[in-house]
Amino acid sequence: MAWLTDRPIAHRGLHDGAAVPENSMAAFDAAIAASVPIELDVHLLADGKLAVFHDESLERLTDATGRMEETTSDDIKHLRLLGTDQRIPLLEEVLNRVGQAVPILIDTKDRRIGGKLEAALFRVLDASPCTYAIESFNPFSLRWFKRHAPHVARGQLSGDFRDAEAPYHQKFLLKRYYLNFLSDPDFLAYDLRCLPNRFVERERDRRGIPLLAWTVRTNEELTRAKQLADNVIFEEIRP
Repeated sequence: MAWLTDRPIAHRGLHDGAAVPENSMAAFDAAIAASVPIELDVHLLADGKLAVFHDESLERLTDATGRMEETTSDDIKHLRLLGTDQRIPLLEEVLNRVGQAVPILIDTKDRRIGGKLEAALFRVLDASPCTYAIESFNPFSLRWFKRHAPHVARGQLSGDFRDAEAPYHQKFLLKRYYLNFLSDPDFLAYDLRCLPNRFVERERDRRGIPLLAWTVRTNEELTRAKQLADNVIFEEIRP
């Protein structure tokens, strides 16, 4: 896991929010060229394929509507990101492009307990030469890897969920890392806006594992994050 703290990690690739959209092949190519690790997001599509995309719905980044889980790989072939020529890539395409050039940190976008996304993800990753780790806000997603692929490094994402639509009890438990007994993480990742806090420090003291701060967007935030965490997940700047 040394790479997780070795170099700053590019949030959704090295994108600029316009000509180079987030989670696009262009953003991943830019990260490869800069030799920085890539953070990306995966959704399970209706046909069992894995798409590299952050949001649960298509509206923000494309001119289409609908939920990712109801979309197929054929559907997304025709969509373009933010009006550019970039499309929503499948995870297999990204892994083939990245190869062993830089490591990849994969955020599983799954609110369920079932494990369908995780099983599909591991099948793809296990056939790839890439260096990778998994992270998620969902401790049940990480629990699947703990049970079925314990050699895969797992990171528990969290924050205060100020921007999230979720029941209070979920925010209460996840913010405080109270469900880490399920995920048994190898590293922590926490919203920089909420650092420092006693919940993170408790887990670091108890487990002796690294902390990543997300998402760092300014040089001032970078300076602060370096004092509070072992590494950063960044965008909009070039650390």
